[in-house]
Amino acid sequence: MYIFGASGHGKAVIEIAESQDEVEGVFDDDPARKEVLGYKVSQLPDSIDQSASYFIAIGDNQIRKEVRHRITDQVVYSTLLHPSAMVSRRSVIGAGTVVMEGAIIKVDTTVGDQVIINTGASIDHDCTIGDFARIAPKAVL
Repeated sequence: MYIFGASGHGKAVIEIAESQDEVEGVFDDDPARKEVLGYKVSQLPDSIDQSASYFIAIGDNQIRKEVRHRITDQVVYSTLLHPSAMVSRRSVIGAGTVVMEGAIIKVDTTVGDQVIINTGASIDHDCTIGDFARIAPKAVL
């Protein structure tokens, strides 16, 4: 998996990704970022491996959306669930979404693409979360 974003949210995502998949590389637009958590940080190449999976680890909703549209619709976006998260098997979690430590997503909840469900958030039954949203730590819906 390739991670796009090497700042604070990127570090949190890398830790979750390491427990579920091998992190192949980390990209960031900031040329000053050279390393994060032991991974070399590169700028996104002109052509990307469309057979690999990707995750956009940028906390700002608008920037995450812009990067998503810039990268391409042709790549596969991973969904990351921390092992301590409790997610109903009757919920739907979109592509490129991360569910952080201790979050709860209950039955018949739909979470869109590229969403951040932060640490300890609780989303009860029958909620709908749109694409590119961010639910704050310990938020209750």
